[in-house]
Amino acid sequence: MCTVTFYPNNNEYILTSSRDEVKHRPTLAPKKYTIINQEITFPKDETAGGTWIATNNKTKTVCLLNGAFEKHQRKESYTRSRGLVLLESFSYSSIEDFINDINLNGVEPFTLLLFDTKNTLEITELRWDETKKHVSKIDAAQPHIWSSSTLYDKTTREQRKKWFQLLLEKNEHLNKDLLLKFHLSKHDKDAFNDIVMKRANGLQTVSVSQIVMNNSKVANFDYHDLIDNKKYQLNNNE
Repeated sequence: MCTVTFYPNNNEYILTSSRDEVKHRPTLAPKKYTIINQEITFPKDETAGGTWIATNNKTKTVCLLNGAFEKHQRKESYTRSRGLVLLESFSYSSIEDFINDINLNGVEPFTLLLFDTKNTLEITELRWDETKKHVSKIDAAQPHIWSSSTLYDKTTREQRKKWFQLLLEKNEHLNKDLLLKFHLSKHDKDAFNDIVMKRANGLQTVSVSQIVMNNSKVANFDYHDLIDNKKYQLNNNE
């Protein structure tokens, strides 16, 4: 939800997402749900019913970060959860239809990363700033890192990009284990803004999700619960 890396790896891609949240917020480990007549795999936020990362095990994977460009002033209430908007994207026949038709009035600002392997891999970034949709195409041939604008200011986001770039420079080739290690390791003495973050108000990195998509099918979905110290793995046949 709050730190995401993407890495293209020959005929597959590796998507890793760290969720920064208050540690007592109830969450269910990932499993397959039947929604809109299709199977979608995702960890579930019990409070709002949505998620921050999901895949239909075929061609589409969607990942959420809170905030658009910079930290916004939160309102007392919103019409629906951003995590539910993510799940709504699977009900559209194409990413273009979803972006054009989805009504986001009353939804808190967010960034959605939409991965489509129907033909060749395409990555679409949708940022909603509470008044306008901002759509960009992301280069699927290059690695990328995103950090939530609600928790990390521009200076911190740039520092995190440097940490990721250092990882790329030190390793000619990355695999899922090295990327997972990046998400689970300390990079700074100050845990306030580290990749594995922890703050005094109970906000911390609570889990890491990793999806490997290979030849238009999910090779695996790994989920690391950092609060209960549990690991889960699902594959496309489960």
